[in-house]
Amino acid sequence: MRCTAMTALLLVCALRGAQAQCRGPVVHLQISKDGVVAWNGVAFKSHQEMVDRFQKEATAQEQPEIHLDLARDVDYAAVYKVLEAAQKTGLHCLGFTGLDQGPKD
Repeated sequence: MRCTAMTALLLVCALRGAQAQCRGPVVHLQISKDGVVAWNGVAFKSHQEMVDRFQKEATAQEQPEIHLDLARDVDYAAVYKVLEAAQKTGLHCLGFTGLDQGPKD
């Protein structure tokens, strides 16, 4: 089975039982190779700013679909911190983009 970004997103939502809540806007969450996290191209100034945004979005009736876009040489500790923050704040609609493409620069 070929795993596309949408397949990955649906799998994550299904595993979390959150399909009904995953109807909000699509958000592109980029994580650069040096760990900078950006929400639709706007970098968070701190980890706490990211957590605050996640908490706000987690309480929305329709959570956004968050598409994680990782740099090819990303530090996976940074990815873990983002996923941990999403889990702790209650964000359910997460998926990795680019799984059906080659490595990114």
